[in-house]
Amino acid sequence: MIKKPCGGWSLIFIKKVNYLIFNGTKELETKRLLLRKIQTNDYIVAYKEWCSDLEQVKYTIHGIHKSEEVTKSIYNKCIDEYNDSKTFRWMIVLKDTNEQIGTIDINNTWSKFGCVELGYIIAKNIGGKAMQPKQQWQ
Repeated sequence: MIKKPCGGWSLIFIKKVNYLIFNGTKELETKRLLLRKIQTNDYIVAYKEWCSDLEQVKYTIHGIHKSEEVTKSIYNKCIDEYNDSKTFRWMIVLKDTNEQIGTIDINNTWSKFGCVELGYIIAKNIGGKAMQPKQQWQ
């Protein structure tokens, strides 16, 4: 087992021969953030806060969602994909308020170069606050 520090988190990889054993999306947390699996009703906040905002999604794969139903459909597909142990996708939640502030996922797991792509989106109204000392929020 190899434990690698990653910012405030420690990611644990189980190494066997020359490949990793994938364990899928597991809950992670820091002092202020909880990274958890996407849940059925998360699409409501996601559509309102970032999926329907062109400025928010301009660098994402999916682009702007034209309706809440589109977001719901995509999130339901995401939930179904949790059955695949190579799926790594989290809803980012502020622990103090239980507010969903974004998503983060790992794409293209095990490309031919042995690396992954990390994609995330954070709600505009939060900006960098989740990473700043709490007293700076006010």
